[in-house]
Amino acid sequence: MNFFKRNISEIFSDSALSLYGFFLSLSHIVTAYYFYPSYADTDGIICWQFFPNCTGVSAIILKNLNPSLLVYGFFSIICALLFIMKRREQAYYLFLGLSIFKFLVHLSDYRFMGNYHYMSHIINFTFLFLANKKNMLKLFLVLFYVSAGLIKFNTDWFSGQALTNPSFFSGYLLVLACTYVVILEMIFSWLLLASNRKIFWFALFQICLFHIFSWHIVGYFYPIIMFALISLFFIQRDLFRFPKDLLNRCFIALFIIAQVIPFAIDKNSSLTNHYRVYSLNMLDAYSVCESRFFIKKTDVTIEYKPNLSQFSVRVHCDPIVLLSLLTKTCQDQASLAGFIDIDVDHQVRRKSDFSNIHQQSFANVCTNKLKIDRLSGGLYQ
Repeated sequence: MNFFKRNISEIFSDSALSLYGFFLSLSHIVTAYYFYPSYADTDGIICWQFFPNCTGVSAIILKNLNPSLLVYGFFSIICALLFIMKRREQAYYLFLGLSIFKFLVHLSDYRFMGNYHYMSHIINFTFLFLANKKNMLKLFLVLFYVSAGLIKFNTDWFSGQALTNPSFFSGYLLVLACTYVVILEMIFSWLLLASNRKIFWFALFQICLFHIFSWHIVGYFYPIIMFALISLFFIQRDLFRFPKDLLNRCFIALFIIAQVIPFAIDKNSSLTNHYRVYSLNMLDAYSVCESRFFIKKTDVTIEYKPNLSQFSVRVHCDPIVLLSLLTKTCQDQASLAGFIDIDVDHQVRRKSDFSNIHQQSFANVCTNKLKIDRLSGGLYQ
């Protein structure tokens, strides 16, 4: 209990942190609205690679999720008010409960996959459990931007083809804007930690302008979540000091390693999705994929192309999505007369690159079932 008391004391002894708790509670309200109405198709559940047998538990969560989200949204409003009223224990423990609920919903189905959740989980964890909260929170926010910029060094991004929706800009203006985003994330974001007042406000203005502009491309949810997360920079601008204690440094190192691993192990991780689950998965590349299922019967082979457009651009080509579709197709075909097995061919490339194609082919996947590597997320037979 002393651990929780220390964290509660740090939050409410600092007016900036307690007000930040209010804005983080608002992010839960927006999340409740964004999730509602949720996925009702429990037959289409896609389990995360860490929990391959999730369907039973996930079905229970999803069937009851919409009414649960109403409760979640209601208590998010209560939590925001408790932070304003500085009801210490009530606000802290309710925020903890809301964060756990969101995390469980996120893990219930891979279709909930999204960067805005990844970043919120880290910020919520830091806010709740780590010491030296303000410095840690600010550093993680900067590292989010740097990590997002790191994965944008490809032709898809610099040409503007990575964007999921058309931009106001086109041609050279679009290329210039995309290039500036990388500069903003990789360089200017560090200026949020600057002691110089003018430099700090210049950087924060650029970040805000970026999120306002991104609204018409990515929709309302991501910019609103990011404004809630970066509100700490508006609440209080004090001198940043790099955390010195070992535990905090270990968390910082762990985060950085998670961002580097995909590139260090697999240079085509944006195509294969190997190890990408541990890192930010921003709009860095627009993956284009085609899956062909060759359904073999006693007298004919039928070629079937599953509909991948039902999934978001960030996940539609992922191996775990392919495995889920294959498993369901095998189950559907097993009861039909004359069915023998299924061969599969899966090709993925970047939208702007026709030369670098990642291809996987497997034979008889219903008999010799495909498996997902729980560590890398890759498929094997």
